[in-house]
Amino acid sequence: MSTESAKDKPRRILVTRPVHAVGGESYTGWYRDANSSQVVYLAKGSNVTPIKKSEEGKVICRVTHRLLLIPEVELEEIGWN
Repeated sequence: MSTESAKDKPRRILVTRPVHAVGGESYTGWYRDANSSQVVYLAKGSNVTPIKKSEEGKVICRVTHRLLLIPEVELEEIGWN
């Protein structure tokens, strides 16, 4: 058994972020990969996690295993997790 009391244990901080989806008029979109500069096909409505804003009005977003540059006007906040 541990001799530490509940007061001695470090606290975990829960960080929540808004959930975003890629919106727009069409069903699909082509976006540039921030690491490899390749153009990547992405379905509209896909959930993304914005990381930071870049120049040119685009946002670096994490989508599964990639970082994509997505125009800020195409990101829609759909709620909080």
